[in-house]
Amino acid sequence: MDNQSGVFARIKAKANRRKASLFLLLILGIALLIIALSLGSLATGLGGSVILAIALALYVVSERIERKAEHYLKIAQDFERGAEAEEEVEAILSGLSSDQYFVLHDIPCDYGNIDHIVISCEGAVFAIETKSSSGTVDVVDEKLLVNGLSPERDYIKQARTNAMWLKDSLGRILGQKPYVTAVILFPNAYVNVRRPVRDVIVSSRPYLLRVLRMLPRSTYQRENLWSSRTQIQELLCSGKSSPAA
Repeated sequence: MDNQSGVFARIKAKANRRKASLFLLLILGIALLIIALSLGSLATGLGGSVILAIALALYVVSERIERKAEHYLKIAQDFERGAEAEEEVEAILSGLSSDQYFVLHDIPCDYGNIDHIVISCEGAVFAIETKSSSGTVDVVDEKLLVNGLSPERDYIKQARTNAMWLKDSLGRILGQKPYVTAVILFPNAYVNVRRPVRDVIVSSRPYLLRVLRMLPRSTYQRENLWSSRTQIQELLCSGKSSPAA
């Protein structure tokens, strides 16, 4: 059965929220310890200056722990936004005719996952990476900028790497490697990119279907690809398509 969009991202979000919760519990424990020390200072015989020094040391530790918690919480929120964007794209792709397009979602690969894979009956193959960023996307010196800043991750490298992995995986299924078009999709941003960047198509939501109507560079694998789609689905969704699997 086809995987659902956003599952990988939501698993990552949940894991990071769990880490953030553990750090917040540590902060709560430190706060309770400071209160206990303050209330019990007379009973323990510790002077006020000693209690104050311990409390300050615990406060410094708690500040560092709080920053860790905020870090993991931000990562969780980023993954949650990513999952929502992937689900939006899945809704768009669900409108494609099953007689003309074969679509898979959230496919595990050696480098994480591929958000969406689309195979057309004409023999075109697309590996789509969905990004949840809003604002404006530009390209300068073959590098993507989101709102004028470089993303923390190299989106172009990620898309190219995943497309190459898919090409190799399909080659093991089909006997020959088809060309795979790498696509980065920003469903919630204005994309001011008018040409492929290092062979990667950068698109916004309104232009996605136009991209998917592109004819393949070669049609020699067309019939083989289309007739093998059930086998492709079983192998890719199982996570056993890597060489080491």
